[in-house]
Amino acid sequence: MFALRHLLARLCADLTRGLCASELRIRLTLDGDRSQEATVLPARPTRRESLLFDLCRAALERSEGGGVLTAPVSGLALELRETAPAEARQGDLFRRGWRVGGGWDDPLGAAIALARLQARLGDEVVVTPAVRADHRPESRSVWMPVTPKALASSSAPGGSKGRASAELAPYSNGSSFSLENRASPGATRVSSALRLLPEPVAIRVRTEGGQPVELQDDGGCHELVAAEGPERLSGDWWKDPYRREYFRVCTSAGELLWLFREYRPSGELCWWLHGWWD
Repeated sequence: MFALRHLLARLCADLTRGLCASELRIRLTLDGDRSQEATVLPARPTRRESLLFDLCRAALERSEGGGVLTAPVSGLALELRETAPAEARQGDLFRRGWRVGGGWDDPLGAAIALARLQARLGDEVVVTPAVRADHRPESRSVWMPVTPKALASSSAPGGSKGRASAELAPYSNGSSFSLENRASPGATRVSSALRLLPEPVAIRVRTEGGQPVELQDDGGCHELVAAEGPERLSGDWWKDPYRREYFRVCTSAGELLWLFREYRPSGELCWWLHGWWD
């Protein structure tokens, strides 16, 4: 560790003209013509010696063999494999966090925390939701590992804030629709966010004229005072066929729910609660 600290100090001193380290490789030469390597990928290019030292130490602890050396070390090499320009971000002179670092206003704070988590626990422990092309609502969102390049692009100056927020909230889809209330004439326009359940929940529904009028779940029976649908959805006949009819309903308590009935290949008809609006 002392030798590694010395090499890092020399490397950081050699980084000039605004360059930062974005990938390092540590190579240990062991007795018996053997070697052991570890790669360091900061969440954001940096030349902070203390941060790079922490990441190098964590990478060695997670290297082959769980960081246990199988033979004495006869050589240590530190290779700077990739560099990147330092980010030119303007801070607020009158906000203390920018000047002292480590506060909420430190632009590298999130990147440092991410780098340390990934170095200690693995590259795939920090994830972010992403949207993928799929017709079934429950399959449109996946968890993707946060990569250094993705973090740098999402926080780069002039980046699209709207795009970032959309990628971070695929489960919250804005929706606006009308429901005709059977209790009182006229239509009510509702604008809110759709929240999907982790998995659709099986329920029992009574219908009249093809429209749901009563819902029964573990919480009891719920009268449905308004309903809109069906909206038909089907596909994946070649691997996992599905055929659904979605309904937007309003209970007597004012809850806005998203239901669907599904026709199984066996001919069985099942009802499911898929989400709600708030």
